[in-house]
Amino acid sequence: MRFRYYLLFIAVLFSFSVTAQRVTLSGYVKDANTGESLIGAGVITTQTNAGAYTNEYGYYSLGLAPGATVLRVSYLGYNQVDTTLNLTADTRFNLELKPKAREIKEVVVKAQREDHNVQSTEMGKVQTKCTQLIRGGGKGSSLQESAVRNR
Repeated sequence: MRFRYYLLFIAVLFSFSVTAQRVTLSGYVKDANTGESLIGAGVITTQTNAGAYTNEYGYYSLGLAPGATVLRVSYLGYNQVDTTLNLTADTRFNLELKPKAREIKEVVVKAQREDHNVQSTEMGKVQTKCTQLIRGGGKGSSLQESAVRNR
């Protein structure tokens, strides 16, 4: 009787280990021209949408089920890469992305005609006489007192 329980216990443990088996896919994503690490590149599997972003060293790591998977790597301004991998054990897979070559049309900058109502670059310049300051300042005003002294 004990032997049956012991055998059943081992069978249950074995079934858990088979269903929970995972492999690690990791590597670096770099620029194909310069070898510079691409920070924040997206690495996903198209079947399960499991994914990760590369860190400041261009490194990524994914825990996946064993078997065939399509890995998609993309980064802004670079050509997207789709690769089929057959994962049986922990795998290191480094990628180099090529920059997209985009050609834009010529840009022409034209100047507008001169603005004739602008005569000076000085701002807020107003000329007044001292008598105008006295009338507008009111009694005890410092402007009035200074205008009287300057006469």
